[in-house]
Amino acid sequence: MEVRELLEALVVDGQIRIRIDIYNHTVQPPTTATTVIQTPGEPRSNGKEPPTMSDFVLQDDQEVITAIAPGDVVGNPVPDAVFDAGSVTVTSAVPAVLAVEVSTDQTSYTATAVGPEETGVVVTVNGTVNGNPVTSTLTYDVTASPISTVIQTPGTPTTIPGDAGTPPSTTNPPVSTDTTNPPPPAS
Repeated sequence: MEVRELLEALVVDGQIRIRIDIYNHTVQPPTTATTVIQTPGEPRSNGKEPPTMSDFVLQDDQEVITAIAPGDVVGNPVPDAVFDAGSVTVTSAVPAVLAVEVSTDQTSYTATAVGPEETGVVVTVNGTVNGNPVTSTLTYDVTASPISTVIQTPGTPTTIPGDAGTPPSTTNPPVSTDTTNPPPPAS
């Protein structure tokens, strides 16, 4: 069997991106799945692309649908493999920051940023295929969304020095002693 590989490393926006293409390579799929493949889609909100390497970045005003499927030991999809009915569970290590909910057809889950910024939030998917347990984890970083408002935070009120608490007099206006420029008559 002839295998040709192309390894390409690029620096894009300060990140190293690696692409590996394998041609003329035949893989015999295993008969049972041993892992879960998680593939996040695009975040729904401002349309910015997340980084392609390391943790999946989700802004604090976004959610993303992540596809899940049974896979083999090296992470390749297993054709025609499906999760056993009702076997898929999805959990977030920090549900106060990232909430997760599995779809009814067990082919995806929605991850929604619900709390403050935090890095390294691990989402675990567990399920069974033909009674065999499978599992996978994916790490998310919840980051700040673009600046769009001004936050006002009043401090602690203090007493004004001097005549604090005494309102200015409104019944007797001040009397001017300047005769060259008298004040206007009271109305």
